[in-house]
Amino acid sequence: MGAFIAQSVNPKIFTGDLVSDEFWGAFYLQHRGTDFCGLAMLDKNGRILVKTHAGWFRPAFQGDLEGFCGPLGIGHISARDPEPTLMQSTFPPFALCFVGSINNREQIKQTLLEEGQVFTQICHDASLLTRLIAKVVWDKTQTEEENFARGINCLSQAVEGAFAIAILTESQIFIVRGLDGHQMIVTGKKDGAVVAASESCGFYNLGFKIDRELEPGEIVSLQNGQCRSIGKIHSEIIIPSHPCSFKWAYTANAASIIFNRGVKKARLELGARLARRDITNGFYPDVIMPIKDSGGYAAIGYLNEFIRQAKAGRIDAKYLPIYDEGLLRFIYAGRSYTPSDEQIREIEARIKQIPIPDPDYDNLSVVIVDDSIVTGNQFRRDLVPKVRACRFSKVHARISFPPLVSICPWGRANKRKKSLAAIKEDGSVRTEKEMAEFLGLESCRYNTLQDVEEVIGLSCNLCLDCARLS
Repeated sequence: MGAFIAQSVNPKIFTGDLVSDEFWGAFYLQHRGTDFCGLAMLDKNGRILVKTHAGWFRPAFQGDLEGFCGPLGIGHISARDPEPTLMQSTFPPFALCFVGSINNREQIKQTLLEEGQVFTQICHDASLLTRLIAKVVWDKTQTEEENFARGINCLSQAVEGAFAIAILTESQIFIVRGLDGHQMIVTGKKDGAVVAASESCGFYNLGFKIDRELEPGEIVSLQNGQCRSIGKIHSEIIIPSHPCSFKWAYTANAASIIFNRGVKKARLELGARLARRDITNGFYPDVIMPIKDSGGYAAIGYLNEFIRQAKAGRIDAKYLPIYDEGLLRFIYAGRSYTPSDEQIREIEARIKQIPIPDPDYDNLSVVIVDDSIVTGNQFRRDLVPKVRACRFSKVHARISFPPLVSICPWGRANKRKKSLAAIKEDGSVRTEKEMAEFLGLESCRYNTLQDVEEVIGLSCNLCLDCARLS
């Protein structure tokens, strides 16, 4: 995971505070990672100043904004490495941050070593990307845009994986969306300012209006408060665009809008489809409980479908379930999916949900609604026992996203297929009945691939590689 935000202002028009906007803009992307965070802006002398910290963004940077000025800035939230990275080479100084995955990083590193480049013991992905750009060597007869376009094309040809990149120079910011389109970038604008970010969730509070999504392979320049397209990555072959479907189900903030499709609305509909199937099969739970935060809107969608059908006279009102939150999501705990360290993920999962036992739950059945199940370890070792500790007699699970049956080749999610809950030891896929037994549930139901495609409704092919057998 990970995310970035980049902003440019026109000092002659802009009356706000770029440093403040960049600070809060990065803060609103905190859900995409908690391991590292960073900011890069120009200082009072027009030089690039980069600062990175470990941990959560707001407490790390609240007292460390000194020296940042403008009129350009990029911010990064990471689940893996400290970024942005500052590069000194034949190119003028530039800072880079990215979102995505380099699947052939060792091959790239070896090639660069053979070409004479020197590495320290630790070489982060962003550092590899800066070296690929600088590899083309600065041409004084070309403009800054032309030189960076050559560098970006060199990078794209070398990298196997998915990426979105922000590059800060002393005069402008280059934003790049990879040819495959897995990583999305949205732009926004207000008087004298322009923004480009991994998500739009913070735009309204910062005063920005959504402008458009970058096209796959597109390169834009942010300069003087304007966003200008300067071309596309060159490719000898046609690479189809496959936006990541998991962003609508889990990764993105519910307030974000992606390709004019609200994340919240998609999650409500995914929950409704699960309820529709249960009603058709004559299954009526007593209680609906969300697994927050990511399962919250799907749970509401599940309940709303029961209410709609009762209002339409298709089911008796006596079958309407009660919505309750028997698990308290402790708001000071972090997300259990984003940390790169497995032990930290286990700790976060254990501390973030607190059961609230209630004798009123005795002899009642509950449907818990969540976005997805990855390894299932947290689900069966921690979550299901806590739901039973609330005193429910029967526990059923309804999952928004189809079973995860393959590793994600495009991001930094689970890379071990055999650790996926949906995959048995012999490599076959668990049925819903087998999944329920594996997790210690009375039943477990998922949405289908078709459900996800219809709910998101894009004309291009969505990436559903994690839900298709490889």
